[in-house]
Amino acid sequence: MAYAAGFAVLSLVLGSTLFVVPYLPTNDGPEHVLASHIENHYGDPGTLYRETLLPASEFAARGFTLLFGPLADGLGWRVGLQVCLAVIVLLTAWGFVALVQAVDRGRVAVAFLGFPLALTWELYMGFFPFTFGSALGLFVLSLAVRWAEPTRLQRFVLAFLLLIQAVCHVFSATLTGIVLALVLVLRLPRARWAGELARTALIGAPAASILLLSVLTGRSLTKSPFSSDFLVLPAAETLLVFPRLLAPGPGWRALAVAALVVAALLVSAARALRSETSRLDRALFIAGASLIVVGALCPMNIPGWQFFSPRFLPLGVLVTLASLPLERASRRAGDALAVVVFGFSLVSLVASVPFHRRLAAAAGDAIIGLSVSVERRGFWLPITLSPEGGMPFDPRVSEVPFLAPLRHISALYAVVEGGLPPYTFANNAATYPFVIRPDGRKAPPIPPAEKYAPEMESDVFDNDVGYRLRVEDELATYGMFYEGVLVTAARPYDLALWHARGFAPDWERGTVLVGHFVPCLLDVTIPASGDPPLLDVGVGGQTIFKDEHPEPKLSQDGSRHLSLPRAPCGAVWVRPHWDRTTSDGSHERRYCPNAEPTGEIRATLTWAAAKVTCGE
Repeated sequence: MAYAAGFAVLSLVLGSTLFVVPYLPTNDGPEHVLASHIENHYGDPGTLYRETLLPASEFAARGFTLLFGPLADGLGWRVGLQVCLAVIVLLTAWGFVALVQAVDRGRVAVAFLGFPLALTWELYMGFFPFTFGSALGLFVLSLAVRWAEPTRLQRFVLAFLLLIQAVCHVFSATLTGIVLALVLVLRLPRARWAGELARTALIGAPAASILLLSVLTGRSLTKSPFSSDFLVLPAAETLLVFPRLLAPGPGWRALAVAALVVAALLVSAARALRSETSRLDRALFIAGASLIVVGALCPMNIPGWQFFSPRFLPLGVLVTLASLPLERASRRAGDALAVVVFGFSLVSLVASVPFHRRLAAAAGDAIIGLSVSVERRGFWLPITLSPEGGMPFDPRVSEVPFLAPLRHISALYAVVEGGLPPYTFANNAATYPFVIRPDGRKAPPIPPAEKYAPEMESDVFDNDVGYRLRVEDELATYGMFYEGVLVTAARPYDLALWHARGFAPDWERGTVLVGHFVPCLLDVTIPASGDPPLLDVGVGGQTIFKDEHPEPKLSQDGSRHLSLPRAPCGAVWVRPHWDRTTSDGSHERRYCPNAEPTGEIRATLTWAAAKVTCGE
């Protein structure tokens, strides 16, 4: 009865931690929210969805969509997301309870740890389909442990459940399948390993087919213009980052969990060497240790997949902890341990409340903007000047290493305001509910990520104001052709640049600008006689308009003018030029007498004054 009450209290506190802020910032989470929103509203009139996207099967990562879609439809995206994440973390915690009880009811106190450990690094990174699939996997493993030697019917049930998990997220099912195979095989005498391995392969075959099909489908689709290289963190950095990959949040909690995991590994290893452990515990120890070692030593990124290695850790940690033989303690010592573990779990969860508030504060202005009434129907351009927002950039000191809560927050603005940003998770039919329609409506020119991402992630961009503003100048020229822009993590001089460039605020607060471009009407005075020149107009190294030839107009004072109604604002250059072919077939270009040798006339255009003179 006391354990049931403890589990109830921890469940209530765990679920509550996700409601203490209006939105819990994550990395990829907004993209998954947007995908579900589009699925719910794909046929709505006035949206871009049918014109730009094609429905896809999403057969290898559908868990979050299946869970969140109905919740968002009934409760709205914000409350629906809170409820959805609460369901996921509670499933994770109770899945661990089921696993521990299946291993040995005498070690049920260990199951208290599943509640704080349900708030995984993967959850904060927004890998929602993976976390949901992983939660289901714990229940699959609990059945595999409970059924010491599964019957044919039980093997069929395991195969079916593993297949369902693969549909929810195929890599989570892969990890579950590895542990399941080790448990079923290693708990038997060695003479029976070969036969059991063959039977276990049959259990995993349906899920393996999902994995194979997802790989083949992914390879057949166009990828993003660049993908991750192999990235292995230096040993010193891995050591500093590793505790918070196990348990994000306050440093004391991360170190305590890391120490507990190391202790569990040492205890299990010592017992295995002394042959004091059961075959099941040995299998759990080997499975958990293997996943943790792979998570510690594998590359952080592999080509096409960022943050690969940390995904091995949550299951590895829980399986390792499940092998702790608390039942061997005396009753008095066991009760004391249960109280200590419960107390640590409760304090850890309570500490998540200010932790979540700190995360929300790091993206505070952008979160407030999600409650503002602005309507979009077309494409709009997000410009994230510092994806980590108020979080530390250095993963060694960040409470959630590598978290960049503003990187994809534009997807939530698309949910709230409408329209679409040009960047969406829509390049793999196996893992996303939509792919780009090949013959669909195209977005305006998109700033090439391979050029601007390295520039904006550099120390120079962060510290050299002149360099930073030159990059933003170029980005603003792209924003001219969109229905609106969303600028996040802006400093005062950043906002001043966007204002000067002609972007009027629809809403603005602190570090965030939601705006739209109001063009300047460029008026070029040209000589009173002769052929009118062609016009080039640009900003910095960007040519925005080339060889424009508006019809000359005569003003009341007899002067001639060329007008461009959608010119950029701010500091620009205008290059009027006359091109002709000479008698010998060569090309000759002539510029205004008052232009620079390369033909440019420098000017600063505003909504009130946007005049340039081509003359002496």
